[in-house]
Amino acid sequence: MATPPDTTTMMSIAVIDDDPGCLQLMEDVLQMQGYHTIVPTKGEDAYNLILRKHPDLIILDIRMNQDALSGWHILERIWADHIVDHTPVIVCTADIFFLRKMSARLLLYGYQVLEKPFDIRELEACIAKAFRTT
Repeated sequence: MATPPDTTTMMSIAVIDDDPGCLQLMEDVLQMQGYHTIVPTKGEDAYNLILRKHPDLIILDIRMNQDALSGWHILERIWADHIVDHTPVIVCTADIFFLRKMSARLLLYGYQVLEKPFDIRELEACIAKAFRTT
């Protein structure tokens, strides 16, 4: 496992995912590593929470099945908002077709891409890389 961050300057990570099992796993792993997690449950709440809490990193399921904002719409709002557009994002999804189609654009923005299902070490590596590039 990766080395936990210095808890005197605890980094916050917003985890936005509509899969309760995946959400719980990521939250548990991140908290065990010393990160503060911000876990909204709906797309609209997620974006508003990002604006209020200013997380150090966002892990975003791009293909959520919700009535509120989809992950893609949240990402577009992040791109358009100068307050949070600098926040590193890890885009995750089980939609391989989407990843192949959009990964070049996402990487151009400096975002990390994480394919579901993922190994915890892959998540840790994406987080480490996201924090190194900020």
